[in-house]
Amino acid sequence: MKEGSHTNTEGTQGPDTSVIPITQDADLHGAKFVNTDLSGACFRDVSLARAQFVDVSFVDSCFEDVSLKGSIIRNANCSGLSITDAVYDGMRIEGILVTDLLRIYLTASE
Repeated sequence: MKEGSHTNTEGTQGPDTSVIPITQDADLHGAKFVNTDLSGACFRDVSLARAQFVDVSFVDSCFEDVSLKGSIIRNANCSGLSITDAVYDGMRIEGILVTDLLRIYLTASE
C-alpha cells in the first residue's frame, strides 16, 4: 500500500452475525485475485481502470453509474442483459454502431 493508505479491518456486522470486512482508502492497484469469491461484494467509488476480468461471473450483478468508455467485452454471454439510460455514442455490437441499429429499429416500428 502507498503511504497514507490504510485498510479498515474492523468491519461491520453481517446478517449471519459474522463480521463483514471493509477495505477503505486502500491502494490495491496491480493486485491479482485468483480463485477468489467476492460474491455479494459492494464496490462504491472504486477505480477499476485498465482492470482485466478473465473467466469471471457477473451473474445477477448490477452496474449503476459506471463508465465503460473504451472497454472491450469479448466472448460474453449477454443473455438476459438489460441496458437502460445509457449513452451509446460509438458503441458497436459485432462491428455495427448501436445508434444505427436503434435508428433503424425505431424507423421500422413506426
